[in-house]
Amino acid sequence: MTQSEKMEIITLVEQSSVSVKATLQELGINRSTFYQWRSAAAV
Repeated sequence: MTQSEKMEIITLVEQSSVSVKATLQELGINRSTFYQWRSAAAV
């Protein structure tokens, strides 16, 4: 997955009206993977 795709997912999850867990389940992305991406993007 490209960096821009990861950033798009991070934005989508953070702006979602439902929980992070529910959004990630719908997208099929593991929570630990998401938090790794978000941490790396913050650097």
